Amino acid sequence: MSVADQIKAVEALRTKLMIGGDADALASIMSDRLVHISTTGTVRSKEEYIDLVRQGDAEFLKFSVDSMVIRQFHDHVIVTGHYTNLEKYHGAVLPIKHGVFTRVYEKRRGQWILLSHQATKTNH
Repeated sequence: MSVADQIKAVEALRTKLMIGGDADALASIMSDRLVHISTTGTVRSKEEYIDLVRQGDAEFLKFSVDSMVIRQFHDHVIVTGHYTNLEKYHGAVLPIKHGVFTRVYEKRRGQWILLSHQATKTNH
C-alpha cells in the first residue's frame, strides 16, 4: 500500500473515531507529543484533547474531508486540505463549519500517528 493510501486510511479512521467519540481508539493513533490547535485557537496536548472527547460535551455529527494533499518527508507526512463538519456542543447543533487544516503524521513502529493538528475556520 502506498504512503498516500496509508495516510488516507488513517484519516478515514480518525474521522470515524471522531464521529463515534471513541477516545481510546483516537488516542492510539496520536503521538504522546501531539499538539492540537482548534479553530478557536485553543492549543491542547494529547491528554487535553482526549479528555475533551471523553467529556462528550462536543460531538461531531458529520465530518468530511473535502480535499487533501499529502506530502511525504522521510518518516513524516504533511497533510493539508479542506473540511466540512457539523457539531453538537452542549446539546445545541452548531452551524455547518468549513475550514482548512494541516496535520503532521510521523511513522512509529510501522504505524502513522498524528503529531500535529491545526485547523482554521473559513467562510467556505
